[in-house]
Amino acid sequence: MNPKEGFAQDGDEEEDHVAFGKNCVDRLVSSIGDGIMLPLIGALVMTTIGNDTDWRYKNAGLMAFSQVGEYVDEPEKIKIMVPVIINHCSHANPKVRYASLHAIGQISDDMPETFQKSYADQVLPQLVVSIDDPVPRVQSHACAAITNFMEGYKATLSSEQIMEITKKLLTLVQSGCSLVKENAVTALATIVEQSKEGFIPYFKETIGILIGQLGQFSSKEYKQFRGQVIEAITIMCAGVGEVPFMEVSDQVVQAMLEI
Repeated sequence: MNPKEGFAQDGDEEEDHVAFGKNCVDRLVSSIGDGIMLPLIGALVMTTIGNDTDWRYKNAGLMAFSQVGEYVDEPEKIKIMVPVIINHCSHANPKVRYASLHAIGQISDDMPETFQKSYADQVLPQLVVSIDDPVPRVQSHACAAITNFMEGYKATLSSEQIMEITKKLLTLVQSGCSLVKENAVTALATIVEQSKEGFIPYFKETIGILIGQLGQFSSKEYKQFRGQVIEAITIMCAGVGEVPFMEVSDQVVQAMLEI
C-alpha cells in the first residue's frame, strides 16, 4: 500500500475481478431497473459487509454499493447504507477503508448536490479525519473523495472547516509521496473554488507553498504533480478574486515564466 514515487494510479488499476464485478452490478441495474435490483443489492451488500471473518467480503460489498449511486433518484434510498460506509472508513484493513472512501467519492460524483445536501454532516467530518490515514493510498483516496464531494457541495464551509482542511492538505502536499501530493493539491483547489472569498486568509501562504513545490520537485517522477500544481494555482487565483490575486501576481507570473 506504499506506492513508489511517480506511481500513477487510475481507475484501471483495479484487480480484474473487482472491475468485472462492478461492471456486472452496472449492467444488472441498468437492464432490470433500480426498483427490483436496489433492494436486492442492498440486502446482499449488508450481508457481505456483516462478515467479520474475511475483509474481502466487506471490500466486495462496499465496491458493489459504490456502483448504485447513478441509479438512485432519492437520497432516502441509501439512508441505511451511509452510516455503514462511514463506519468502515475506520476499519482495521486499509483496503476496506479504501473501498469506503471509494464509495463516498463515487456516490458524490453520481448524485451531485443531492448526496452532499443530505449527508454532508455525516460524510464531511469523516473525510477530514481520513486525510490523516497512515496508509498513503488511503490518504490519497481520501483526498480524491474530498474533491468529488466538494464539487457538488453548495453549502458554505465555515472558516474553521476551511482552516482545518487546508492545513491538513498542505501538510500532504509538502510531505506526502507523489501520489498523495497529486490528489492533495487537487483537493485543495476544489476547497478554494468552493470557498472563494472565504479562502482569502490562507491564499497568500498557500500560493507561496505551491510555488515552492514547483521549484523543489522538478524530476520526471513529479511531472504529473507539477502539472496539477499549475492547474491548482490557476483555479485558486480565479477563485479568490482579482484583489488577492494581484498581491501574488508577480510571483505567480515569474513561476510560470521559469517553467
